[in-house]
Amino acid sequence: GGTVTVGTTAEFRAAVNAATPGTRILLRPGVYDGNNYFGNVRGEAGRPVVIAALDPANKPVFRGGGEGLHFSDPAYLELRDLVVERATQNGINIDDAGSYATPARHILLSGLVVRDIGTGGNQDGIKLSGVQQFRVENSVLQRWGAGGSAIDMVGCHHGVVEGSLFQHTVTTTGTGVQMKGGTTNV
Repeated sequence: GGTVTVGTTAEFRAAVNAATPGTRILLRPGVYDGNNYFGNVRGEAGRPVVIAALDPANKPVFRGGGEGLHFSDPAYLELRDLVVERATQNGINIDDAGSYATPARHILLSGLVVRDIGTGGNQDGIKLSGVQQFRVENSVLQRWGAGGSAIDMVGCHHGVVEGSLFQHTVTTTGTGVQMKGGTTNV
């Protein structure tokens, strides 16, 4: 546990890789690199791993890369007041690492801005695969891949999406929120 304040991409990656239940990682304002992949970031009930802006009024920006942020097999993880932009694949990707036995679970995405994602194809602002007990709240998603979704879910269960805004310049393809692949109770 404990609080770690970071100001560079290297410091951010090191802090996430070292996180234990109850750790709060606070990002100073500024621009951080994309292509951040993390496996098994796990908090506990009442002691989540929190990744958040140090100053919610001046959100840190993850820019570029294939994906801005990718968490595989996380549990009790909160992302708060972050910006992800200009990733070529998905803005934020959270998955179960391909295992039904250990779904990603107890995930909170709050106060996020995800914008200008993809190259025009099937790229998503937020991609959730095999996630249970999740919330996406008070977030803004703008301009994801024309064939993708603001939020794309496959095999997700027991979730809530609320108080969020989806904006796109393309109106003929793609979706705002897509629930597929056995997704239930959203």
